[in-house]
Amino acid sequence: MCGIFGYIGRSSEVAGALQSMSGVLRHRGPDDEGFLVFHDGAAVALSGADTPSSVLEDRRGGSAPRASLRAGEAFDAHCWTIGHRRLSILDLSAAGHQPMVGDGGRLWIAFNGEVYNFVELRQELEASGARFSTGTDTEVLLAAYARWGTGCFERLRGMWALAIVDTASGELVLARDPYGIKPLYLCSGDGWMAFASEIKAFTVLDGWSAKARLDGIADFLLYEQSDHREESLFEGVRQLPPGCLMRLPLRGDPARQGASRPEQWYSLAQAVASRVGADADIRGIVDESVRLHLRADVPVGSCLSGGIDSSSIVALAAQRIRDLGSSRSLMTITASAEDSRIDETRYAALAADAAGAISNIVSPSADRLLADLEALIWHQDEPFVGSSIFVQWCVFGKARELGLTVMLDGQGADEAFGGYRGFVGAFLAEELRHGGVGTWIRRMREVRSGTALPFHRLLAYTVAYSSPRLRRLLGLMDGRSFAERAWLAPGFRTIAASRPDPRRAGDWSSVASMSIDMVDRSNLPMLLRWEDRNSMAFSIEARVPFVDREVIEAAIATPAGAKLGCGVQKQVLRTAMRGLVPDEILDRKDKLGFLGSEELWMVHTHRPQFRALLQQAVDGLPGILSPSIVRDFDAVCEGRKRFDYRFWRAICLDRWRRRFSVTIPAP
Repeated sequence: MCGIFGYIGRSSEVAGALQSMSGVLRHRGPDDEGFLVFHDGAAVALSGADTPSSVLEDRRGGSAPRASLRAGEAFDAHCWTIGHRRLSILDLSAAGHQPMVGDGGRLWIAFNGEVYNFVELRQELEASGARFSTGTDTEVLLAAYARWGTGCFERLRGMWALAIVDTASGELVLARDPYGIKPLYLCSGDGWMAFASEIKAFTVLDGWSAKARLDGIADFLLYEQSDHREESLFEGVRQLPPGCLMRLPLRGDPARQGASRPEQWYSLAQAVASRVGADADIRGIVDESVRLHLRADVPVGSCLSGGIDSSSIVALAAQRIRDLGSSRSLMTITASAEDSRIDETRYAALAADAAGAISNIVSPSADRLLADLEALIWHQDEPFVGSSIFVQWCVFGKARELGLTVMLDGQGADEAFGGYRGFVGAFLAEELRHGGVGTWIRRMREVRSGTALPFHRLLAYTVAYSSPRLRRLLGLMDGRSFAERAWLAPGFRTIAASRPDPRRAGDWSSVASMSIDMVDRSNLPMLLRWEDRNSMAFSIEARVPFVDREVIEAAIATPAGAKLGCGVQKQVLRTAMRGLVPDEILDRKDKLGFLGSEELWMVHTHRPQFRALLQQAVDGLPGILSPSIVRDFDAVCEGRKRFDYRFWRAICLDRWRRRFSVTIPAP
């Protein structure tokens, strides 16, 4: 797990740009740094201030830096560069230094992530004559690329964002893993172009100017949506989409390079279609993914919320550790909640005890949230929708205190196995479309028995999820906070009204199509961004075994009836984990998701502080927010209105604007 970056620009600015970007991304890899400059037709490896002396002395593989990067050093008029920050996970020696060279000097790589099946790939490559001098997955990835080119990505099980320089073909290849677990952003300006693991790396470049996109603000404030498309909230900054690669020639105008378009190398929809009808051993597939995700030369722990997903991972991981004969127990970290309505520490303790894991508790508080808010927003790069992100921040902070470098987490199971209530609507709509009214009525009775939802609610679900057009025409499934507009400034309200609801853009008319949309666009990308930034802020590698190709594809291809036939979400996963995870957890129907205590904090214990922040948001965003939002907040505090999360979104947007000095155009 690391940070990568690169810059092409005028020779007098290259060295300074690389050094500054590396410094901003230091938290992603405090163990080592390295640079590669490609000019005069040759690649030159350079060291930095954080490059250990052991790296400079190691000559294995020819990737050791030849000299140090000096500010103001002159290169070609335009030259390509890549940089790397290392968080050592596999082969902790100097041999893991990056950028790493391969194929006799033809290829160089800066790699952020893990290839979990690198052992198996290495054996396959060795059988065909390849030889290796390190114990890293990076060297295996280079050898795989040398043999199969970009086709090697199809063979990888893991998470990655990478930059590969091919000196023979004269191109730089950027690529991301199938689901975008690891980030990669691009930005260009007058005479320069850059890429990096985090947007904040661009803020130190000459010519950088932070300007917000109004359509992105509308999506965030109204619909709680971000990371759902290629553009970021910053004007001129875009992400390389998940499952895509981009080819950039090593010579040419930087402005033209910035206009290069991605090529899709992976399609979830096509992968799922190829698996439909195939039997899948869900427990075996998840167990194998957990086994691979435990590969590390550093301590591994796990997040544990007390729900089915994280409890399953903890149970499988603890069992695998015992099978290896290890004397140590898996360490888990659980966040308690001051709001007793959402506290799940009892279930987490039950899961940890059953697995034989060591339980650790962290207690997020409003005081810490207010103290850490600026740092949290800085690390997140973009505003976020609720305090659950802060709760996760506290969990990874505790992991750092305990000396854990790798943490497993349960992201992705809800999206793949049908864990949200909306999947019930998609299931009923699918049954009506394919089975007719008779089948639909039978399923309605089963679902009603399993969920205790009234008939009219299930009927509304069926209609709402039958097609995006019906949802739009009937105005169904709009929460109160999404439907209201009076809290927005008049000019921005007009812009917002013209924006299509991004939640309705996908096909949610079947369970599988809804899962594909949530994984590709509407849900999982946000969760992965929050987790990546929170974990890396503390130099922690977060691993998500459910977001694995075998698991995701098999889960989505599983028949809808096996996942939701009785109205019980994730039924197939519950069944698969029976006998391993305590029944009390598997039979839960009250799981609330990973929540924070913002209602308690904002409305009760720390009302003055949050009201002041909300007023500052209104004052700082006069073209976006109406003063009526403060009156709405007062009405909530007085019990005249129900609480919702628009107040947090308004505050977070304003704090983000201030922290990144963002210019927000007038509507």
